[in-house]
Amino acid sequence: MRFFLSPPVLAIIWLVAFAPWVSLLHWWLAWPLGYLTAGSALLTPLYTFVSLKALRDGPDWFAFGSMQFLGAGSVGWPLLIPAWLATLFLPQPLVAAAFLVIWACLVMLAIVNAHRIHDISIDIADSRIEKPLRLVQISDVHIGSRSAAFLDKVVARVNSHKPDIVLITGDLLDLSRVDAEELKALGDINAESYMCVGNHERYVNIEKALAAIRSHGVHVTQDEVTVTRGIQIISIDDADKPDRMDNIIKDMDIDHDRFSVVLYHRPDGWEYVKKYQLPLMLAGHTHNGQVWPFTLVVKRRYPEIAGLYQHSIGQNVISQLYVSSGTGTWGPTMRLGTKSEVTIFNLSNKA
Repeated sequence: MRFFLSPPVLAIIWLVAFAPWVSLLHWWLAWPLGYLTAGSALLTPLYTFVSLKALRDGPDWFAFGSMQFLGAGSVGWPLLIPAWLATLFLPQPLVAAAFLVIWACLVMLAIVNAHRIHDISIDIADSRIEKPLRLVQISDVHIGSRSAAFLDKVVARVNSHKPDIVLITGDLLDLSRVDAEELKALGDINAESYMCVGNHERYVNIEKALAAIRSHGVHVTQDEVTVTRGIQIISIDDADKPDRMDNIIKDMDIDHDRFSVVLYHRPDGWEYVKKYQLPLMLAGHTHNGQVWPFTLVVKRRYPEIAGLYQHSIGQNVISQLYVSSGTGTWGPTMRLGTKSEVTIFNLSNKA
């Protein structure tokens, strides 16, 4: 909580959540910009504190509303520079009307886009794969921010691909109040399912969260190797820094003659997967920025922000990383310039 109430973070929250409304009221009603800015700046810490408390303890309607408010602002603030430039040449009420129409259209588009799930299919060939397998990855579903009905939709989409193994790369939920009942759709997955711990599982009552997930047959594997269907699934718990992966992988009983899939929530762990020449790592966490232009900001922190990346020595691909842009959304139920996805990996030993 202290981090979110620090002056730099509050300044960003003001810019994202309040600046579009401040500008709109100034243009439309000619209210003094200084008073609007000062008033909203004083309101920002209260909004942030109450929103964070609601996300943790409820009420749910307030948590949902405050996140949609933040999302609407995040869609609107990139329009501010061109709108302010337009006020140099056009009457401010006209600019306000155009701004509001464009902003509303983009918000509606972002909401619709957040409810669409796209299928991404990737073929991977490796001589260590004993027989063809289909893996399906979901990531960052964020039940709590998203509803149990959305999880039903995700599981139905996963099952439609007839997977051999389902892999969940963390952040399946993000609120302590999410219980086994809200996760019951997991029991309908028609395949073996494995999950690594993401940062949002760590932010809640992790024992309660993992027990709820496991009650529906999902194998939440923590810092361990599992051999199934001729491949190794290496699952490593999320950490704020990936350094711990070095010793964990080094101490694991890994058969390098088998094909390995590493599950680690954040893409920055790939550094150690490459070091030990493990063939495939699956990650999430970035949401590909979720709402553009945050993609540009997130990419500075995670250069491998979304999609497939390869590490080669000479002509040989030694390790590959796939970063999901996320199946769900965190906070605002909005996506703009990014896609929610389910990823299908078709493994074979034929190039």
